[in-house]
Amino acid sequence: MEGVTAMVVGPGNLGAMLAEALALEPAVGKLVVAGRRRERCEAVAGQARLVAAIHGRSPEVVAAAPDWSGDGIDMAVLAPTMQSWWVLNELPEPARAPLRKLGLAAWLPFPLAPLIEVMEQLGPGPFSVIVSFPDLTGPVLKAMGHDVSCGLGNVSEVAAKFPRPVRLVAHHALGPHAFGSYGSFGGELPPYLVDMPKDEADAIIRRPWPLLTDRDMNRVTAAAAARLFAALLGDDMTADHVPTPAGLPGGYPVLAGGMRVELDLRWPVAEAIAVNEAGGRFDGVERIEPDGSVALTAETAETLKRVLGYDVPVLRPSEAAGAAAELKRCFERHAAAP
Repeated sequence: MEGVTAMVVGPGNLGAMLAEALALEPAVGKLVVAGRRRERCEAVAGQARLVAAIHGRSPEVVAAAPDWSGDGIDMAVLAPTMQSWWVLNELPEPARAPLRKLGLAAWLPFPLAPLIEVMEQLGPGPFSVIVSFPDLTGPVLKAMGHDVSCGLGNVSEVAAKFPRPVRLVAHHALGPHAFGSYGSFGGELPPYLVDMPKDEADAIIRRPWPLLTDRDMNRVTAAAAARLFAALLGDDMTADHVPTPAGLPGGYPVLAGGMRVELDLRWPVAEAIAVNEAGGRFDGVERIEPDGSVALTAETAETLKRVLGYDVPVLRPSEAAGAAAELKRCFERHAAAP
């Protein structure tokens, strides 16, 4: 492939790394950095342009904010969020402790609300790659009628821990068990499927693998993204792992190439989906309704209500923006408490 027009929406810390990765792709002729703040988008675009120049590349890199659309865009990488999950680790320990065991679904309004807005602004044309908690936001967006091509990160990072290539079906919830440097997870592993003996695989998952913490871990996701971009923008189908292919919950082995992904399963699709839905409960999501509403597990909903005073056990997509604003208010009040 060549002459591809790519877009990154959400020029935060990770979004900037993704823009740099795309600027280095030989197939990308034009890169658009889109978001709300013009100054930030211009800075990210300038840095991506410079990184490309250092490597002898000269794609057209432009900023677009706040008005932009998906017209003329071949591939859109979507990384918006109202508040990064990593903010939790910046709390003093007494404030952080009662929230430590919450799975990522507890903070779903933060990525979902801006993603809904971005998908509506983007339109149905581009191949869409979801970055913001794709294991859960992908199926919600699909239930709302949006076109979801795939996500990136999460399952591919866990698959890379294995000493030989495997096919792995796993929800994001397995990641904290594989890389214990973020989150405080222990005990029972979330269910997953892998094409090797389960006891051997469990031992690999539990084996310590120290990593940098907080936003520094975005480098791992950026590395997974660079691999996926190279596959998607190439002509040959390449084995990889992605979350939410075609809007499915959780992560799956796939073949990626020519701006498409195909499942590469050795198990029935229904079994893989069921395993990921069960894995999602370890992240705090009980179920996703046909209309995209997300019911939190009772434990997650109770903790949010007791600790933060946030009482939204079922998140309806139409109410995501209001829920995100309320969750942010509750979080900030908790963070400021003596």
